[in-house]
Amino acid sequence: MATSKKKLFYIGMGTSGAATEAAMELGLDPDIYDTDILSQVGLTDVAPASTVGIVGVTVKQAANSNRASLLKLTCYQGATYDTATETRNIEILCEMSKMDTAAAGLIDKTVTLGIGATAKSWKIGKVR
Repeated sequence: MATSKKKLFYIGMGTSGAATEAAMELGLDPDIYDTDILSQVGLTDVAPASTVGIVGVTVKQAANSNRASLLKLTCYQGATYDTATETRNIEILCEMSKMDTAAAGLIDKTVTLGIGATAKSWKIGKVR
């Protein structure tokens, strides 16, 4: 069941998303950013070491940085994307070094959209 709670996620600001000196901290929906999605987009829910500087940012600020960008996803209900009965568009953050691989890696992953009893699992059919 989807929730309306936010969870803290991090994007490293070093080379290839490494959190060696600083990291961006964002409050995001854990039903969208689950383990499968996190591995594809380069975010983490593990707080960096206490020696690493943490900068609290919004999704818009992170997307406007040179360390992350938004991916536009079309999610669907049904057997296949081509025969989908319903579609929804969402945006998710992706660390810059993962942009090329995330587009292919996210296809057919699932995200939970909605809150409470209306929550449903949706498959990702298109990434742009």
